[in-house]
Amino acid sequence: MSKDKINPGKQASRRGKYTGQAHGKIILIGEHSVVHFKPAIALPLMSTCMEAAVEANGSLSSAPNFSIDCKYFSGNLADAPGNLSNVKSLVAILSQQLCRPQGLGGFNIDISSSIPQERGMGSSAAVAVALIRAIADYAGVVLADQEIFDYTQISENIAHGNASGLDSIATAHDKAVWFERGQELKVFDCQCPGTLLVADTGVKGGTRQAVDDVRALLYSQERGLARKAAEDIDRLGQLTEEAAQALSGGYMRKLGYILDEAQDTLSALTVSSPELDRLIDAARQAGALGAKLTGGGRGGCMIALVPDDDPGSTLLSVVENALRAAGARRTWRLPLHG
Repeated sequence: MSKDKINPGKQASRRGKYTGQAHGKIILIGEHSVVHFKPAIALPLMSTCMEAAVEANGSLSSAPNFSIDCKYFSGNLADAPGNLSNVKSLVAILSQQLCRPQGLGGFNIDISSSIPQERGMGSSAAVAVALIRAIADYAGVVLADQEIFDYTQISENIAHGNASGLDSIATAHDKAVWFERGQELKVFDCQCPGTLLVADTGVKGGTRQAVDDVRALLYSQERGLARKAAEDIDRLGQLTEEAAQALSGGYMRKLGYILDEAQDTLSALTVSSPELDRLIDAARQAGALGAKLTGGGRGGCMIALVPDDDPGSTLLSVVENALRAAGARRTWRLPLHG
């Protein structure tokens, strides 16, 4: 951590807004298995954005006050509801560790977002990343990537329990991410002749419950159930490795097959839903090479792979229209190339 030399008196009285940004993410493959130390691939969804702005409010550094204005709540942060407990804890820690040594007082927080909440697109991690960056900017502190990750994980573990760390990484990077718990992070450019269509079911995902239910299958007293769940987790890890090879070679049809099998495996782990299944079926019938849920499942979003070898991207529009006709509330396009 690098801290600029700041006169505490001047720093405490300075004015202006200090901002931090992050973006949404999509898990291409590896959700749920990544919790159990298998690899996953995530892609940045740069068309969605999270921004946090911090402004000094003049409260004394010995007893700083914090306010927040966001979709869920507006007012004193101490009075915020339980679904903001991760933000409360994160602000308390950042204030103590970054701001208090500089003699800084309290601040007002304004959060704006185009990332839909509870859709498996990393909104909670993006809030944390943007807020960490804004408060660090306010404090005049330069944080290393690992420090941003560590602070984000504090928030994510409160929000989701045993967070894998994938969202914390993916919402902070603008390249594709290969992530495996306990292993070195790898980022890479995607240069593949295809586009992912992302579609929102309009139903809130249930990441925490889905993760708990998969864990319950793995540790079931019924040995057959536990063995099958373990095989499914292992297979998702293998499919992720195969997907990386397909991406590097630009083999879109093979990638489509992999996504379809991953969806079948996730369904066997009980984390799909009727709404997801309906959109996935519609995309396949409209000509997508493959389709699956993305994120925790039980609602949220799905992805469909469409090749770019169609003049005028007619097929892309056909699949997108089919998704909307099947009930998709919103869609996004995520090119797999620069």
